[in-house]
Amino acid sequence: MLRFFKQNRNKNIEHTQDAVKPSRDRWFGKILNVLQSSKLDNSVWEELEEILISSDVGVETSLRLIEELKNTVKEKGLETGEDVFASLKESLVAGMEPENAESVWMDETEVSGPYVILMVGVNGVGKTTSIAKLAHHFTQEGKKVILGAADTFRAAAAEQLEILGEQIGVD
Repeated sequence: MLRFFKQNRNKNIEHTQDAVKPSRDRWFGKILNVLQSSKLDNSVWEELEEILISSDVGVETSLRLIEELKNTVKEKGLETGEDVFASLKESLVAGMEPENAESVWMDETEVSGPYVILMVGVNGVGKTTSIAKLAHHFTQEGKKVILGAADTFRAAAAEQLEILGEQIGVD
């Protein structure tokens, strides 16, 4: 359906991985430190939950991950922080598999007003271009599209979005 996202995929993946490496290393370092520093008791689970939530994993997702992790620890008899950490990483990766991801596409029977898609990501990974591609896709389906830029770092993003919008015929 949206094959156009596969263009430059490897370049974008590599750029994104390089950009997020320092944050990822800090984040996973905090988690591993908590799991290795003490016995797996309620305080460890609470601290792990706090790290996940404060890292914008989301409350619902964080709570689900913690529950899954507790169950895995119990079922598999995991005892070391490294084993629990590996299990958490497996759960995070599994949650990003396409069959486990929630669809971002609108179910038109459930939409009564504007449908908003917020694009967020690190600099230089193609967000603005992807927005234009999505806008084009939706206009081809006969939908009314309005683009809005909210980039606080790159002022030219609004201009770029305006130019791309004009090229594909959207506001």
